[in-house]
Amino acid sequence: MRGELVEDVAKLESARSQWDELAIAAGRPYALSGWMLPWWRNASPEGARLRTVLVYDGDDLIGVAPLYEPVPGGRWLRFLASGTSTSVEPVARSGREREVADALARVLAESTEVPIAVAFEGVPHDSPWPDLLRESWPGGKRPAVDDERRTAAPLLDIAGRDHVAWIASQSSKYRKAMRRRRRRLDDVGGRGPILVEPADLANALGAFVELHHARWNSRGGTGALSPGVERMVEELPRTLAPEHLRVWVIEAGGRIVAAEILLAAGGTVSSWLGGFDDAFADCEPSILCLDEAVRDAFVRGERCVDFGPGAQGFKRRWAESEQLLRWAHVIPAGRGAVRTRGVVRAKRLRRFAAERIPDRQKTLLKRVLRRGDR
Repeated sequence: MRGELVEDVAKLESARSQWDELAIAAGRPYALSGWMLPWWRNASPEGARLRTVLVYDGDDLIGVAPLYEPVPGGRWLRFLASGTSTSVEPVARSGREREVADALARVLAESTEVPIAVAFEGVPHDSPWPDLLRESWPGGKRPAVDDERRTAAPLLDIAGRDHVAWIASQSSKYRKAMRRRRRRLDDVGGRGPILVEPADLANALGAFVELHHARWNSRGGTGALSPGVERMVEELPRTLAPEHLRVWVIEAGGRIVAAEILLAAGGTVSSWLGGFDDAFADCEPSILCLDEAVRDAFVRGERCVDFGPGAQGFKRRWAESEQLLRWAHVIPAGRGAVRTRGVVRAKRLRRFAAERIPDRQKTLLKRVLRRGDR
C-alpha cells in the first residue's frame, strides 16, 4: 500500500472513476470528483496549491484525501470545496479507513512542507477522520484536535420507507399547507415542480444563479455564490451524471421562477442552494420544490435527505432528526503549533460574537462591505 501526494490536477482527472466509486460507497455527494474538480478550477483561491493524497493498494485506489493549500507556503490545508459545501472529508474503501489514515498521515508528515493544520470543516460530528489522522500521525507526539464550532443539519431518514405512508403520518396541518401552496401556484399559472432534463440543465442553472442573487440582494448579498462558484455551477452538467445532479424548477409565464439544486450519491440526497422570484413568494416555491425532491427520493429508494447546515424552520417540515456538523483542526506538534491553536481559538471567538449580532445589523454590515469592495 502506498500514499501519493498529488499536485497536478491532470492526475486527479485520471483517477476520477475510482474516486467516484469511493464517494458513492461512502454516501458523500459533495466528495464526487465532478463537484470538487470544477470547484478547484473555478473557485479556489488565486495561487492555491493542490496537496491531495491518493492511497493505492497495488493499482486499486482505496482512499482519497482531496486537500489543497489556500495560501502557498502557509501549510494550512483544507479540503476541496470546503465552505461551498459540507461533509467534505477523505473517502476510503469500507473497512480500510485506518489504513488510509495511516498512509495519509505518513505522506503529510514526511513531506517537505509538513502542514501546520488540517481543517475538517462541517464534517459529521461522528466522523472518524480527525481522530484517525491524529492517532495515525508518526512520531512521538500526536497532533492536537481543536474544535472551532458545531452546527446542526436537519435530516430525514427514509431508508426502507414508503412515501404514501410517510405522508399519511404527517400532521393534517402539513398536508393542508402543501395543498394550499399548490393551489396558489395554479392560480398564478405556475407549473411544477419539474425535474430538469439533462439537455435543459444549462438554462436552469443560469436561471438559478439569477434567482439566488435577486433573492439575497435586498439582504446584503449572498456569500454562497462568488463569481468562481458561478463558473463552477456552469460546469456541473458536464462533470456530474444526471443521477447525481438534480435540479428542480417551477415555471410561470414561460420562464423559470424558482430553482433548487440537490446532489445525490450512495443513497444520500443533499440540498445545496436555491432561489426564487419574490413575486411568487406567496406560493413558497422553494418548499414546493423541496417537497417534490423528498417524494422523488422516496421513490428512488434513497437512504436519507440532508437539508444542509442550519436549523431554519422550513427544514423542520420534513426533517425528523438532525446531524451535528463539526469544524475541527488537526494541528501537528512542533514550531508554530501554539500560534496555530491561537488562530483557531480566535476564529471560534469571532464566530461566537457574529452569532450574537442581530440579523438587521448583519444585513447593514454586508451592504457596507459590498460598497467597499466596488
